[in-house]
Amino acid sequence: MRTHRNRLASPLVAVLTALAMSPWIGCGDDEPAKPPTPAAQAPPAQKPQPVAKLPKQPPKSVKEQLAVSVALPDYYPKDAPVYPGTTPSYAGWQSGRVSAVFSTPDSSDDVVEWTTDFLESNGWEQVQSTQMDTGRFVQGFKLDEDRKISALVSKFHDGDEEVTLIVISTDP
Repeated sequence: MRTHRNRLASPLVAVLTALAMSPWIGCGDDEPAKPPTPAAQAPPAQKPQPVAKLPKQPPKSVKEQLAVSVALPDYYPKDAPVYPGTTPSYAGWQSGRVSAVFSTPDSSDDVVEWTTDFLESNGWEQVQSTQMDTGRFVQGFKLDEDRKISALVSKFHDGDEEVTLIVISTDP
């Protein structure tokens, strides 16, 4: 039982840490921001895939939790990545930043390469990737707009499957 709990705890700790840290890794003042209105945002560059119904029971595993699909909010920036073939299992507004969590069976190296290419091709500058204990941390800046984006890409095992977790946190 202890092994099962530890196997599930590691990815959950990574997600919760990334979401909790998002206010401190952002740019801008300390004044709480409000989500922009949908009219203020350009239409999204990518359409999310259809949203599945939420389960009637709470998820019992990380795999079940990541299988839940939610819609991207209208204020999710069009220049923020959505990895191909994924829908978020979490999306929201926290401490003035937009956050989303995605998962894929693709390798974490492929996800980091795609994310880096996406950011650079969408005008993000100083895109860097750093290896951390929990995975690779990719970040970029839009200096002229005083914006920062962060992505944590981490792989973990859920039963016999390897899953790559993608946590995005960005200024709107």
